[in-house]
Amino acid sequence: MKISCSSELHCLQIGEKTAAKQSIRVRHIHLNIQQGVLTDGPGGRAQNTDGGWSSWSAISWTTGCSATCDVGTQNGRRTRKCTNPSPLNGGKQCSGSSTLGVTRKCNDRDCPPVDGGWSNFTPVSWNMDCSATCKCDYGVESGYKNRTCTNPEPAYGGKECLGESFATDVRQCTLKECPVDGGWGNYSLVQWSGLCSTTCGFGTESGVKTRTCSNPNPAYGGDDCVGETNSTETRQCKLKDCTNNTSTITCDHNGQYIPHPTDCHKFYQCVWTTPVEMDCPTSLAWNELKLTCDYMENVPLCNHLGSSGDSSGNTNTTTTDEFECGDKTGFFEDTKHCTKFYRCVHGQKYHMSCAAGTYFSGGSCIAGEC
Repeated sequence: MKISCSSELHCLQIGEKTAAKQSIRVRHIHLNIQQGVLTDGPGGRAQNTDGGWSSWSAISWTTGCSATCDVGTQNGRRTRKCTNPSPLNGGKQCSGSSTLGVTRKCNDRDCPPVDGGWSNFTPVSWNMDCSATCKCDYGVESGYKNRTCTNPEPAYGGKECLGESFATDVRQCTLKECPVDGGWGNYSLVQWSGLCSTTCGFGTESGVKTRTCSNPNPAYGGDDCVGETNSTETRQCKLKDCTNNTSTITCDHNGQYIPHPTDCHKFYQCVWTTPVEMDCPTSLAWNELKLTCDYMENVPLCNHLGSSGDSSGNTNTTTTDEFECGDKTGFFEDTKHCTKFYRCVHGQKYHMSCAAGTYFSGGSCIAGEC
């Protein structure tokens, strides 16, 4: 092959080459030294060159082995570049991927045995069949729960889990609630009326105590309490002393008993229409509620007032009472004695005492100490 330069010194001309019985066409390729571009012939256009892949690189392992025993896998990759040749003058890029994933086996050796372990039991599945024979009786209901030998699973010749994979459970059940009959609660404190049955001497006063059907409340069709909610109580009372003569004592029938107006240790027994004054034995007082002589502790009014107290309830009192009823009617506080009060009836004043263990507040005697 002949190589020669033209007189212009900026072109390269490749001459004619001849082989036996075959000739190759003469081709003129001009290289523009100033621009570094191959052209077809003098003054020709630029020539395109498509890209080509280089060889694959060595494998680069990107992960560790997936198992420490019993054969794992390891991932890697190989790369190549579009530089053999690089695309030139608008030539095409290489087609395909520049990376190639590869996988190989690793740690190909036996693992030690792993014995199986039980998982937690599942929630109990109840069979919804109560053993109660009565509609409201208590019974038992059975159910079952499961577990699996997966914590961990046995492997590499390890042992299976010991025991059962299921278990039964029981719980109390009812078909419906049984009726609950109501029961009476305790009585409240007696609310006394403040009205004495007599205008002088000893009489009786009535009061009311209440209870509720709440111990327990009736439920689920149970019966209400039997009996009355309210109950009436009576006690002895005294407003003031009566005139000390039998002309104020009136017998209604033979054998009638009448309390003595001024002395709680005495009483009257009617012989037909004639009242006969009688004395209780020593240390006893007349109990108007029982119509008999009784121990002093069972006759609170007599025990508190003595045998001849005045209308204020005090024996031989010499203090001056400053409270006046005026034209008022009702019950009013004694500001000097919390266990006493005034009762006014159309301007007439009666000084009264609350029962033992109570004090006056809010218009009535209530339990407690002041």
